[in-house]
Amino acid sequence: RPYDSPIGASGGIGVLIDKQGNDQYIGDYFAQGSSYWYSLGILHDMNGDDTYIAGRYAQGAGIHVSAGALIDEGGSDSYLVTFGVAQGMGHDFGVGVLADFHGDNTYKGGTLSGGAATCGGIGILYDRDSLDDLTRERSQSADTPDDSCGAYGFGIWMNDKSGRIIQ
Repeated sequence: RPYDSPIGASGGIGVLIDKQGNDQYIGDYFAQGSSYWYSLGILHDMNGDDTYIAGRYAQGAGIHVSAGALIDEGGSDSYLVTFGVAQGMGHDFGVGVLADFHGDNTYKGGTLSGGAATCGGIGILYDRDSLDDLTRERSQSADTPDDSCGAYGFGIWMNDKSGRIIQ
């Protein structure tokens, strides 16, 4: 980020599309459909029983005026984040989406995961078939504006099968 100089390289686009297979996606920071500082990141997996493992800023996280999306269309999938700020998390006017359309899925996220949002961000975790096994720490939006930017975040979990919106 160019803070003190007009010289810098913000933005970029990263896309990974996988048509089929039981895949293992393993990353650390900024992985699996995440984005940072004026960028766009997309991971779109169309079919298979997949495993997603990451550390932080991952699995559909949009951080600092960017958009990130992890879209999984089919299969029973497992999502694990060891630190957090992930799984459809929006921070600092970023938009983050994790959308899973079919399967019996499990989610384990750390701090600020699972449809969380802070500092003017929008975070969405959408699971069409189930949200039966979701483990997280603090994944909802803050009750007061974030001190770092003075803005509220808007976080949501959504589930079509039961017709309920959580958070």
